[in-house]
Amino acid sequence: MTERTPHPDYTAAPEEARWGGTLPALAEKLKHEAYQRAGDWAWRILPGGALVAMRVPPTFRKELRIARRLRKAPTEAGEKAWHKEIAVFLEQLGCAGWKVIRDAWATGTEPGLKVEMVYQEPAPLGGKAAEIGTCARCMKAFELHPTDRVYREQICQPCAIAMGQEDAAANKAAREAASPRG
Repeated sequence: MTERTPHPDYTAAPEEARWGGTLPALAEKLKHEAYQRAGDWAWRILPGGALVAMRVPPTFRKELRIARRLRKAPTEAGEKAWHKEIAVFLEQLGCAGWKVIRDAWATGTEPGLKVEMVYQEPAPLGGKAAEIGTCARCMKAFELHPTDRVYREQICQPCAIAMGQEDAAANKAAREAASPRG
């Protein structure tokens, strides 16, 4: 088997920005650097020319950026191959299920165009994502967060506040009715 020549972007990158290890190890390296850089991108170039970068913006939802400069003019087959490659990156980097926030496929006919994908993790700091629930009282959809407590039934915050006020008023009325002055 012949050894593949590295992409020109890989050879042009500074030595400390090149990555020749496994993708799971790269994910760990980028996570640590992204936290240290506090909002700036931590990045590496792979021998095939892909740029893999991660950052932790003020929302604390990590973002993953995968980009590359095309050697050939963009084609439909190239776009399919790119998206297949992206799926492998997401799987190997532990980012499957992240939300796409930018999908830029090259437009034009000349080689050297840049393509990129940017993903965002579904919940801050790797926490469990909020689910959409239906309020048992007003029947409106609302975000049910993992830290929310469900007491009698699943209800939205405005209905929970209203129920609390109603319960407090009923308890006050019961106390007043039971008091000897009442």
